[in-house]
Amino acid sequence: MLYRVFFIILCCISLQACMTAASSGASAIYNRYSLENTYNNQMLAWSVQNKLDADPQLKYEAHITATSFENIVLLTGQAPTQAMRMQAEAITQSVPHTQKIINRIILTQPISTLQKLQDTWLTTKVDSQVITQGKLDPDDLKVVTENNTVYLIGSLKRAQANQVINMAKNTDGVQHVVTLIYYLEPKTA
Repeated sequence: MLYRVFFIILCCISLQACMTAASSGASAIYNRYSLENTYNNQMLAWSVQNKLDADPQLKYEAHITATSFENIVLLTGQAPTQAMRMQAEAITQSVPHTQKIINRIILTQPISTLQKLQDTWLTTKVDSQVITQGKLDPDDLKVVTENNTVYLIGSLKRAQANQVINMAKNTDGVQHVVTLIYYLEPKTA
């Protein structure tokens, strides 16, 4: 049984790594954003996550993940108390370049490792559909899954957004889809 769990974990990690590589390749084709912008997004998320993980109470009693897009930080996960939820938000606000925080931390006990693996698998399934069917720059959209809820954050044209939302909603295992999409409107003459 232990070998089976280890194998599943290894497969999920490998698939996520493959999706990252595919996403990077697709980014090279479609990239509307500069390499610097992409780097800054990743560094902001990394900086916030490191600060959250440095808080022992948040690290060991909660499960919180930071994702960033255009200096907006999405906090997802679970915290057992409102105080911990607000502490995560305060820590995030203290990180330079954080312009806005979207706090979607749920007040409950942290999810299991098995659920985290399921979430990774759902993110991989949605990401792969976006890359293979979406015809859009993967850097325009971030997909985050937390407890079978898929969060879509990014900047897309309405037709693209509708396509991605439908893909996510129709992915087996997804219970809810939360859209945090900024719509790119055509310029008027």
